[in-house]
Amino acid sequence: MKTEIDWRDKQGEPISLNKYRELMNDNTYRVIGLTGGKIRVSTVWLGISHGQNDKGAPLIFETMVFGGPDNGECVRYATEKEAVRGHLLRRKRAYKSTMKVKGEP
Repeated sequence: MKTEIDWRDKQGEPISLNKYRELMNDNTYRVIGLTGGKIRVSTVWLGISHGQNDKGAPLIFETMVFGGPDNGECVRYATEKEAVRGHLLRRKRAYKSTMKVKGEP
């Protein structure tokens, strides 16, 4: 059974494999947000639909958390605006988790 890959640009529009390769090699296009430190938060454009949200839009952005209490958390989004918002939220949570006083819940 052949499965077709659904390549999309940041606006969710279908693109060719060649265009996908071109955009994937452009870090300024691909990387939405990258936060370093003890806990890393990475948000990127995937360019390949990884399912659909509840409105049927392709999920083409992803935020991942590396380290801290949310280590391994992965959230996917349909729009760049949602991805930026999600990145900022996870970055804020990561920062708060590093600021906790010893013995605090």
